Amino acid sequence: MLLDEPGDVAECEALFHRELPHARHVAIGIDATDLVKDDLRPFSDAGFEVSGGTVLVATALAEVVAPHGVTVRALTTPDDWRQSVVLSMATRDEKYEADGFLVYLRAKSSTQQLLCASGHGAWFGAFVDGALVCQMGLFDCGEGRARFQTVETHPAFRRRGLARATLSALGTYARRALQTEQLVIVADPTYFALDLYRSLGFEVREQQLQIQRLPT
Repeated sequence: MLLDEPGDVAECEALFHRELPHARHVAIGIDATDLVKDDLRPFSDAGFEVSGGTVLVATALAEVVAPHGVTVRALTTPDDWRQSVVLSMATRDEKYEADGFLVYLRAKSSTQQLLCASGHGAWFGAFVDGALVCQMGLFDCGEGRARFQTVETHPAFRRRGLARATLSALGTYARRALQTEQLVIVADPTYFALDLYRSLGFEVREQQLQIQRLPT
């Protein structure tokens, strides 16, 4: 949707509900790189959460060997996908109500499985003794680009190099299976993961803003 004024709350809400009439939430990404959070103050004043993301790109990622005892591979079996939902629940933000979030995760997992089965991308995980403890996806965006999705590591297994190894493996998959020329990932600009991504070969390209309001 195209807006004359980025701070027009009523117009944004109307357009969102026109496109998604059954949605109880509102979530909108702002396709502009010259705005800052203060430009969207009317949304925060209206009860929206305004957040930013750092967009990073790479043509190839450094090759990383998985830590000893860790297996990095694609999710393929029903049990793999069941564990994927369990891991997402273990890493969820507490602001999301558990029962409703579980329903969302199961629907999301079904979509992910369909996309993977149709060859549009893959979902990889790091397994320790058969348990999924780190996961993320990557899907083709067309024109030689692919984007990483939902990087999650179980709280008990963080800072062990699992995400780094899984990102590297997915980067190799993208180059070989999708002929990807540019990898894209979006990160919280205040989170330590930015350094992780840079260490693999990502470079900051731009900043983005998004707004959301959860169901009441």
